[in-house]
Amino acid sequence: MKGSTPRWQLHFFLVLLALAFFGQISCFNPHPISGRKHFVRLVNNLRNGQLLVKCGSETPDDLLGEHLLGTNEEYEFGFRMNIYRTKFYRCDMSYSNYHNRFEAFTATKHFLEKCGGVHCIWRAQEDGISLYNIKHDQWSLMYRWEIQRI
Repeated sequence: MKGSTPRWQLHFFLVLLALAFFGQISCFNPHPISGRKHFVRLVNNLRNGQLLVKCGSETPDDLLGEHLLGTNEEYEFGFRMNIYRTKFYRCDMSYSNYHNRFEAFTATKHFLEKCGGVHCIWRAQEDGISLYNIKHDQWSLMYRWEIQRI
């Protein structure tokens, strides 16, 4: 039939498309891909204290409100990477008279390698805020607490 695509070419194209798409889906792939779901988890590991958490991104729609976490409680949020791969989230954590503001997620290969995948887990403890690398099963102290000025 003139002008029609042979059936085998269409199947070949669909297989290539599927391989290209699914080949990029891995929880350990350190490259930010638009449309991929990412997660940030914040865990209160303070021995005796409540942790106040406030997170947000570059747009007012991405302000996630305040969350008060008791000892061993956690808060998690998920989002999809934007088409420009520029997504980032900052979080404020505070307890007693200590606080820190930090980038909880940045859409860079370097940052995703620190997380070890698309799930970034942060832990607040007395000495500061640590990031868990899933791939290497290792915590790294990233930020020390700052004293709040009243």
